Amino acid sequence: MNTSTINPLAPVGRTWRRLRRRPRAMQIRTVLMILAVVVGLVIWIVMAPSGTPGSAQGAGASEVPMAAAAAQASAPTNQPRAPRTERP
Repeated sequence: MNTSTINPLAPVGRTWRRLRRRPRAMQIRTVLMILAVVVGLVIWIVMAPSGTPGSAQGAGASEVPMAAAAAQASAPTNQPRAPRTERP
């Protein structure tokens, strides 16, 4: 029976063994690339705006109760509606 179908981490071990056989410079470069990606993701998440797109408020809990927010969403605007045309 093939052990890679049983152990889902087997490819990680195989990758680690292959990396150990590579030259030291390649090993260091690979580790630095992985660290750069992880650090970049952490910085990106930390510096991301906390608001929702198009909103001046943060993405946290809303200060407007749900009933008021629903009433605001369904409130008519001051824009006149286009007249309805009947289709044949």
